[in-house]
Amino acid sequence: MTLNQEQAQPGGAKSSNTLHGGGSLRIAAVRGGLSHDDLNQLDSLADTCLSHDRFTVKLNRNMLKERASDEINDFAAFDGPRLVGYLGLYSFQTSEVEISGLVHPDYRRSGLFTHLLQLAAGEAETRGIPKLVFIAPRSSSGAGPFVKKIAGYAYSEYVMELLHEGRPQAAAGADKVEIRLAGPADKELLIRLNQDGFQMTREDAAYYVESTLAKNNDNHTFIAEAGGEPIGKIGLILLGDTAMIIGFVIAPELRGRGYGRAVLFRTIRHIRQSLGCKIIKLEVAAANDHALGLYRSCGFEVTDANDYYECGTSSYSYA
Repeated sequence: MTLNQEQAQPGGAKSSNTLHGGGSLRIAAVRGGLSHDDLNQLDSLADTCLSHDRFTVKLNRNMLKERASDEINDFAAFDGPRLVGYLGLYSFQTSEVEISGLVHPDYRRSGLFTHLLQLAAGEAETRGIPKLVFIAPRSSSGAGPFVKKIAGYAYSEYVMELLHEGRPQAAAGADKVEIRLAGPADKELLIRLNQDGFQMTREDAAYYVESTLAKNNDNHTFIAEAGGEPIGKIGLILLGDTAMIIGFVIAPELRGRGYGRAVLFRTIRHIRQSLGCKIIKLEVAAANDHALGLYRSCGFEVTDANDYYECGTSSYSYA
C-alpha cells in the first residue's frame, strides 16, 4: 500500500510518502479543520467502526467544527475520495494535548494509524506541547495494548447516562438555586473554580476559560447561584439530541451542603425544558467516588469507560 502524505487546507488537495500493503492511500495533515464533506465522512466512518467493534471512540465532535484556522489538529487518510482513517488533537490546556482516532476495519494492521500518530506527535512537539494524552476505549481489545507500548497509564473516566430521573432531595437553599449563562465578567470566577475543581494551573485554567467562553451556540457555560450569590459552574455541549454535562464544580467552601445535587437537577430541568435534548450524558473520573455516588443518586448509570495514557511529547516513539 502506498501512502501519500501532505498538508492541506480544509477540503484542499492532498499530497505524498510511502507505506506498504496493496493499493494507494493519501494522508493529509489539515490546517484549519476538516471540510464539511470530510466531517460527514468521519461520522460515517465512526458509525462503521461502531457497528464492527461495538464501542464508541471519543472524537469531541463539537471541537472538530471549531478548529483554529492557523493550527493543524486533524490528520486524515483517504483511499481515493473515501476517508478511511482519522486522528485528532484536542487541546484543553496549554500543558497537554489529547489524542484519539480510528481506522476503517478493512485498513487496519497496515501501519496506517501509527503513521497518523507519528504526524500528530510531531505537530504537538513543534508547538511545544510537553505532554501527550492518549484516549483508549476500555471496550477495545486493541487500543489498550497498542497505547501501552508508547505511554503509561494515567487515569480512567466513566461515561454516564441519565437513565432514571428523580427529584432533587432537599438542600439548604436548594429552592433558590438558579443557573445563568457565563460571560466575560465571570472570567476570574471561572478560572478560580477550574483551579479548585480540576487542579489546573492558573495558565491552564485561563486557557480553558478563554476557549469555552468563545464557543458557539452548541456550547454553554453556566454560573450556578443560590440567592443571587455564585456557588459553582456547570457546562453543556450539545450534540444533536444529546447534551453532555461538563466542567461541573461547586466552590470548595460550599461543598457538602447539597448544592451539587440541586445544581445538577436544575441543569437537567433546563436541558429538558429549554433545549429539548432526549439524551443526557457526562464523564467522571473513575476514582472520584463522591461524584459517582452523586450522579448515581440522580439517575445516571455507567454506560462506557475510557482509559487515559500519558507520555512526554519529546520522549514519544513507536517502532
